[in-house]
Amino acid sequence: MEQKTIFRKLGFIYAVFCFLGSTFGVIVFFKQLVDHESVCSEIFCGGNEFMIVTSIHMLVFILSAIVSVFLKLGIDEAELSYINIHKAFMLTRNLVLVARWSVESATIKIAQIRENNSPDLEDYLTKVTLLLLSVSVIFGVEMWITNGIQRYTLQKLQSSFCHLALLPPLANWLQKSGGKKLICRIILA
Repeated sequence: MEQKTIFRKLGFIYAVFCFLGSTFGVIVFFKQLVDHESVCSEIFCGGNEFMIVTSIHMLVFILSAIVSVFLKLGIDEAELSYINIHKAFMLTRNLVLVARWSVESATIKIAQIRENNSPDLEDYLTKVTLLLLSVSVIFGVEMWITNGIQRYTLQKLQSSFCHLALLPPLANWLQKSGGKKLICRIILA
């Protein structure tokens, strides 16, 4: 029981952190779009490619902020569908990031094989590898927190359902006799 309330607190902290981080990301990418700042962290930077990639990044951060609000509402209102929306978005986002950085890593390796060994390519390959590793670790932590939140919410829903499903006199009698959990398991099954 105590572990599940820890996940509730962790979920709130995680949702607030995601919202603040996403809001910061939206601001940064919006500023880049307005100022036409070209941050060359892509293989192709500058021009239309930069504008498209920056717009996509900004859109992902906007969606991430919205989905973090869904997570907080899911915890507050014990709504599993909101938590599942967050989980589906998180899985999709991380799979796309891993696929993107894997393609970039393969592109850099191909450039190195063609004997274009510049220090910039080595630096970029190191950054891409670190990004892949960090996304993998962060994804594991996100899944752990989200699964804990789901268990907490499911337990909260089950206990509130049992309280609503049983008539008050029957609930009092069952509570005294210790049979309430058995009846709740039968009702929920």
